[in-house]
Amino acid sequence: MHFKLQQKLLILGVAILMGEGLFFVFLFRAAHHLQTVYVDLASRVVLDRTGAIISIQPNNRGYYALYLDEFPKNLESNFIQKEDQYFFWHLGFNPYSIGRSVARRLLGQGNRGGSTLTQQVAKILLGNENNRSFKNKLHEAFYTLVLEVSTTKKQLLTMYGNIIFLGNGTQGVETASRLYFERSAGTLGTTQSLQLAATGQNPNLWNPLKEESAAATRALAAQLQQPTQTVSVLTPEQISRQKIAFNRFVTSPTAFELRGFIGSCQNFCQTNIDQQLTEKLRAILARNLNLLRDKKVRNGAIAVLKQPENELIALIGSPDPTGEQDGAQINLARSARPIGSTFKPFIYLKAFEAGLRPYTIVNDREYRYTVGAGFSFYPKNYDRDYRGNINLHYALNNSLNVPSVKVLEFLGSDFNNFLLHDLEFKPRQPLENYDLGIALGGLEMDLLRLTYYFSIFTNQGKLTTLRVGREPAKEFPIITKPVAKPGEIQLVNKILTDHLTGSDQFGQVNNLTLPYSDYAVKTGTSRDFHDSWTIGYTPDFIVGVWVGNSDNTATDEVSGTLGAGRIWQESMQALLSSPYNHNRKFNFDLLTPYQTDDLTEFGLGNDNYELMKQALSAQSELILTPHIGDVFLWETTTAIRLRSTQKADWTIGDELFKNTSEFSWHPPAPGVYMIQAQLGNKTEQIQIQLNLRN
Repeated sequence: MHFKLQQKLLILGVAILMGEGLFFVFLFRAAHHLQTVYVDLASRVVLDRTGAIISIQPNNRGYYALYLDEFPKNLESNFIQKEDQYFFWHLGFNPYSIGRSVARRLLGQGNRGGSTLTQQVAKILLGNENNRSFKNKLHEAFYTLVLEVSTTKKQLLTMYGNIIFLGNGTQGVETASRLYFERSAGTLGTTQSLQLAATGQNPNLWNPLKEESAAATRALAAQLQQPTQTVSVLTPEQISRQKIAFNRFVTSPTAFELRGFIGSCQNFCQTNIDQQLTEKLRAILARNLNLLRDKKVRNGAIAVLKQPENELIALIGSPDPTGEQDGAQINLARSARPIGSTFKPFIYLKAFEAGLRPYTIVNDREYRYTVGAGFSFYPKNYDRDYRGNINLHYALNNSLNVPSVKVLEFLGSDFNNFLLHDLEFKPRQPLENYDLGIALGGLEMDLLRLTYYFSIFTNQGKLTTLRVGREPAKEFPIITKPVAKPGEIQLVNKILTDHLTGSDQFGQVNNLTLPYSDYAVKTGTSRDFHDSWTIGYTPDFIVGVWVGNSDNTATDEVSGTLGAGRIWQESMQALLSSPYNHNRKFNFDLLTPYQTDDLTEFGLGNDNYELMKQALSAQSELILTPHIGDVFLWETTTAIRLRSTQKADWTIGDELFKNTSEFSWHPPAPGVYMIQAQLGNKTEQIQIQLNLRN
């Protein structure tokens, strides 16, 4: 008998423990559910690199809710005395308030409510404010106990202060304070604190934007036995001004360009954007566009990247995102436009890797080219002039078109591979459609992407991830990879930092001149003056500027220097006087000077100077590659690419290749080979050599 009693007691004890265990599991899940709902009700806040608010986005109920870490001390007394004076002593329910509420109902005096702050928190989190059924009240009672058991009073008060609805789409005392008083809740005075507390009882009618707020505030002051408060009634103009200020607070102009960049972050999204710098540059853009209006210019954009981190610190796609005319609400920093001559440094970069040098001679004269449709075209320089034999340093520095076409012709399809595979560029149409027009500025690209690609010149040929926030920017490469050789990068930088040679085209003093020597710059103007570009950089930052019209109409002959150049110059000066300027210098340690004809030019160590100098001038009218006297390393896998200006019949030894302008040839053995190309009555021959490895 005694054993059976012990057995029953043991079973009872186990059952009680299991019941308690299940209860605590259920309690934990209920508390976790409420906490999840609470977190989800917070607005997502986008911050700049300094922590300043760029935008506050409505929560999943459509309200702005900016959470505080704790309930403001200056509001605590008024809110607790009004809503729940025994808050710190009860366990979630106030019997006196409940009894008073029931009595008022029985006496037909209406219901002034007997809910504690804890009950209000449960009601708001459960979304039951507008459905006061008996079933919902039972749920609220249970979750009220859950909150009291799982949460401290201080935490409960903070939750209440963050989620209470206070009218006009605001949830929480901080957001409401920003709307009604244009200041943080922790800085409100006594009268403002009373106004906010009064708002909680009837948010739509008694909020500080309503005339009724004054009477409600005085009544609350009397109820709490405080001196009668003087409350100013706002005029319609004041109300309008406060709403405009609040709209700017929750969505600053800087937020306009960040659409599509903010990923999956929750609550607080830290970005690398400098909001103060962005708006300073936006003002520069707006002022200069106003000066350019008589030149039929209405739109512009600026992009700034911090180096070497490749952080996007400023992006301006409109001088006034709130405007309603001239495409003001289009982010033109992300709109693809013909980029003019700005991409020439990339063409020369790859040409240097292919064996050309800044001292390579090119004949700047009239050339005839046949495009795919059978039409002929004759590339012209910007000033319609030809200069005869010049070197590539001079050609790039003065942005000459004809030499750039010859250089791109020298590269052939290799440059397309660089664009597609190395830079991961996605053109608007097949690159073959652009052909040599890439050297003349026909390629379309948006300002941010173009500025981003220029970062290879500040990072020794590496293409690094574009950083807008904690996550990599979408639509850009997300890995760091080398796309060019450091030596050739230094050659391009040496040319673009030479501000004297370029004066032949741009003048001694122009919109590209800065009170600083260690900077590189390249301009561009699209066909018929539709687009004006300037991209410039130091080792610390890159600034890109575009000027044009959102409807793609032509400007009144606004070149890259005149239009974008002026804005770029002011923007660069702002950056040079900012903390982002560390005065780092360009590195030219891989360059070697070559002296000839009283002129010093730069190449790389171990250059075959004479051969590289004549690499383009020795090029025939028909055969493009290889070049006369080229020497190759022979291996069983060696493949040599042959190209001509037009389709021709090729003969190499006993091998015949008919009617082609480009093909790969696999030499059967080392030795000297004569290559012949024939087109009609025209025959050209060149000799090359293939050697075994020593």
